[in-house]
Amino acid sequence: MTIDSLAGTLSTYWPVVVVAGTTLGTVVGSVLTIWFRLRHERREEKKARREDATSTWDRLKETYDTRIEQLAKLSEDPANPRRERDHQRLLKRRRQFERQISSYQSQQALNRLVPRRSPGEALGVALDHKGRAELTVQLQSARLLTPGALTAADYQAQGDASWTLGRVADALTAYDRSLALRPDDPVTLANRGAVLRQLGRPA
Repeated sequence: MTIDSLAGTLSTYWPVVVVAGTTLGTVVGSVLTIWFRLRHERREEKKARREDATSTWDRLKETYDTRIEQLAKLSEDPANPRRERDHQRLLKRRRQFERQISSYQSQQALNRLVPRRSPGEALGVALDHKGRAELTVQLQSARLLTPGALTAADYQAQGDASWTLGRVADALTAYDRSLALRPDDPVTLANRGAVLRQLGRPA
């Protein structure tokens, strides 16, 4: 092929090459834009969930702190005819708060421990004996946390943990509670459907 014929071929197909290159660049640019947007939205969602969890716990903690402070003042007041009763109530409230702190810590541990699965992924996550034992302990403790301190993500983690441990009915209950707080979450909806199918019930 001579230089003249090569130049002629290029001049003939050059517009097609330019259009194809422009189209490919547009597609790649669009894909990258979507990817970055989804990545940003995912980060923002995780941030919002962390802030939500913190705010619900802070409200519960503030409630306990306020009541404990009130009872402490009453139990130290010499003019209070019910000092002894208020002192016992103070001790009881402190014990309750300590249990809530322990349950809250267990819930945070559960959020880290629970195996992550894709929407509707079947049960069968492999856990060794130690892993299952730890998951069981954290789940039992987390379920004692006051409902007002639990977020949709917390209930979802409880559902995933229950499902992993084979407690399918408990998983369904947790997913229902999660959806009551966040009705449109696709992962929870998909996992709830998978649990219903495992129970032989319509999704």
